[in-house]
Amino acid sequence: MMAFGDKISNKDAGISVQQKIATQIAELAPSVEETVVNTLVERELTKRSEAVVQCMDTLGKLEGDLRKIKPDQVSYDSDGKIISESFSRNKFEEKKKLIERIGKYTNAITKAIEKADFSDVYNLKNQGSGGGKDSTETDTETD
Repeated sequence: MMAFGDKISNKDAGISVQQKIATQIAELAPSVEETVVNTLVERELTKRSEAVVQCMDTLGKLEGDLRKIKPDQVSYDSDGKIISESFSRNKFEEKKKLIERIGKYTNAITKAIEKADFSDVYNLKNQGSGGGKDSTETDTETD
């Protein structure tokens, strides 16, 4: 009966099991390194992709909110036909702020995709996940 640590010789090569194990573990280093690199790259890919997708979702919602804003002041002629439509100051400001936010999101997404600079996307994503509104956000959001 053999105890742990006893050398078992390989008749063909004269190498013990422990030596084979040690050799194979030493040969694992490049594989381990490659696996670690691939794992970290995959994490970063997921992080960046999720940030861009979240910003694109928000952008789509903002564009929908912008389409919903209609002129709130209407002028009619004597026959009851609409002769002009315009925005009140509040509606105009609301529309202007939405357009600014749409521009921010569009620029951040473009910068991330074309220049691999994700800083603005991360900032916008974090603002959105913080539950608070940024300084240019309007009350047109619906949950």
